[in-house]
Amino acid sequence: SLEKIHSRLRMDLSMFSPWMAKERLTLYLYKGRASYVKGEFQPPEWSNGLAMYDRKAVAVYDQKEDRKKLLEVIGHETTHLLFEGYWSEANKSPPTWINEGLAMMEEGAYSTQPEKSDWYQTMAYWDHKTFMPLKGFFETTPTVHMKDHAVNDKSVAGWYVQAYSLVFFLHKGHPSPMQFKTFCAKLRDGSPLEDALWTGYRYKTLDKLEKAWRGWL
Repeated sequence: SLEKIHSRLRMDLSMFSPWMAKERLTLYLYKGRASYVKGEFQPPEWSNGLAMYDRKAVAVYDQKEDRKKLLEVIGHETTHLLFEGYWSEANKSPPTWINEGLAMMEEGAYSTQPEKSDWYQTMAYWDHKTFMPLKGFFETTPTVHMKDHAVNDKSVAGWYVQAYSLVFFLHKGHPSPMQFKTFCAKLRDGSPLEDALWTGYRYKTLDKLEKAWRGWL
């Protein structure tokens, strides 16, 4: 299962981390949540996993009752490691919506049939009318702007579904995944969002992107 995750991430993300073809990643697997929280990396108590780019390592704990969940966490955190590492090379952090959406996209084990994944299914059945207009969405960070919302607040869940949806559309809904790399590279270099959209996808404005994305939905 780990080999399959690594193979999928190499296919989708090696453009951000070419070093992964020759260098190993280290996976720390703790026996349970208690030993994970008390371990050497001191992760937040609420977390399921931790990505550490400087060590090229991911720490998780065994979820014996749900092996599928464990593999999803490994895929999610490893994506954070690879993608955040690309941005840290320029001493920057990626936009939250791309970082989270990409990690969610890489959770599933269905690389050839992504429509079978849990997030894709959630997106398909979500009320798309409740998604935020893109301008407001891009300016929102859930841990900052929604931190006082209840855990089961659908607006928070909706933000994450929307992040997944947009990243999936930009990464897999266009002729070449290199368009996504070009888009991210422009953002990392400091270009405004609309300039990056034009260079990567030929969308002149956010409205053009929103129309294309909602049409795809």
